[in-house]
This record gives sequence, structure tokens and C-alpha cells, in this order.
Amino acid sequence: MDSDTAQPPASGPPLLRRGTFESADGRRIAFTDHVDGDEPMLFIQGLSLSGDFWFNTPATVRARRSGVRPILIDNRGTGRSRGARAPRSLAVLADDCAALLDVLAIERAWVVGLSMGGMVAQHLAIRHPGRVRGLVLVATSACVRAGPWPAPTILRTLARGVLSPSRSLDPLAALLLGPNDRPRATSLLTPFVRLAARAPTPRATVLSQLAAVASHDTRRALRSVTCPTEILAGDADALVPPAHSHTLAQIIPNARYTVFSGVGHGLPLCAPTAIPDAIERLLPAPPRARDGNIG
Repeated sequence: MDSDTAQPPASGPPLLRRGTFESADGRRIAFTDHVDGDEPMLFIQGLSLSGDFWFNTPATVRARRSGVRPILIDNRGTGRSRGARAPRSLAVLADDCAALLDVLAIERAWVVGLSMGGMVAQHLAIRHPGRVRGLVLVATSACVRAGPWPAPTILRTLARGVLSPSRSLDPLAALLLGPNDRPRATSLLTPFVRLAARAPTPRATVLSQLAAVASHDTRRALRSVTCPTEILAGDADALVPPAHSHTLAQIIPNARYTVFSGVGHGLPLCAPTAIPDAIERLLPAPPRARDGNIG
């Protein structure tokens, strides 16, 4: 493993380590590890996005629970993993996640996955059940081709974005925002667009990931997942209609399903407390402070 650890000031932000490791097939995969904390939590992003696109979510989670240790992986072909060609199977991305836990000497972790990242998280729980303590699955699906499909206009917008990215916020707003949040498109999406411009994901990666998403189907295998699971969806999600999340909640034993009114696919942007709230429900209760009185 190669790493670059930044030492924080004594009262400053948490210790961060940005590093890379070699996958089973010899690819270099990048990650960011907050290092401190006794509750490892792996965050997996969606289509074409690196771990940096989680923005403030890990910090918000840590503010709730100081013991949480966020770990962000750059899926193959994204971010600092751009040299690793994206596979056509999400199972390979799940195996990369398990390999990262091996490298960091982490036996089990909580796992948060958004959209395609939620699909990768499902494969991780199925293929490596002993590594997953609990799941937060956000705006995702057990099988996109089973339907319902996005509206034709949304599919055309997605295709145009892959083939010829636009500098306008309108296409991205159509994909990520619900009607309640469209008036805030500039403030919500400008950081997203700026980060994407600094480290654009190659078109070949996006196409490979789309092919992997199209072949994804965990419906039967998910019945074996027994870890605590939180499923989150926006009822105005135009890209992955909320019926997919509802189906997940019916398949995974004892999963808890929460739907957010007026929220689109960009749920972490528009409902920033949703994921931290779900994590809070999953994590064990913090230890109570000891009573200093001696009876």
C-alpha cells in the first residue's frame, strides 16, 4: 500500500491518509481514510463519481459520532483510480472494497452506498457477508432492468451527459434534483460541477459502469443478507424511481425503509441529515458517562 498521511494541528481536523493499494488483478485503487475512530465506515459513490463527491457527509457523520472512521474509495476509473480500467461487473468493485478492508486490517465495517455505490454495497454484503456490519443503501436498486424505468426525457438527458457533457446546470438538475430543490440548483450543484471539472471521469469508465449497472441483479441473493439495513429514497427521484428502493426493502430481511418527500436522486445534497440519521439508527448506542458519585 502506498500512502500519504497528512498530520493535523493539535486541535485541528482529523488525521487523513490518502493512499493506493493493489487489487487482486494488479490495479491501483485509491482511497481516503480518516484513520482515527473505532467504527470503520466505508462510503461508496455512484456512477462516474470518486469518493470526494461525498463532500461534507463524512464530516457530518463524525460530528454526530466522534468514533466513526470514514473510509472513501475511488471506484476504478474515477478520481485517483483513473488508471484502473472500470470493469463490466459490479462484483469486481465489491471485491476491491473487501481488498481495501484487508489492506487497512479492518475485519468488519459499516457500509454506505449511493446509487451505483449502493449496488456495489449489495454485492459486498452478498460476496463478503462477514465484512459488513450494516448497510445504508441510498437511491439504489436490486435490478434496474426490472423497472420501473426513468422517463424517456431523463434517459436522453443521461445519454447526452455521457456523450457530450454540458456546462449548463439544467441537465444535472433534471437528473439529481426534485421539484422542491430546483430553485436552489445553483447553490446545490456548483460544487459538484467544479469538482467534476477538476477531475473528469473518462467516458470509457462511465460506459463500462453503465454496462455493469445494466447487468446488476441481486434480487435472489439479497434474501441471505441479515445485517441491519437502512434504505433511503426520495419520492421525486427521476433517475432511480423510488419503487426500486421499496423493492429492496421487501427483499432484505428486517430492512428499514425511509422515503423523503420532494427529494430527487441527489439525496445527500438535498437532505443532508438523511444519511447521518440513518447511520445513527444503525450504530450501537454510545456508552453512558459514568456517575462520579461513590455510594
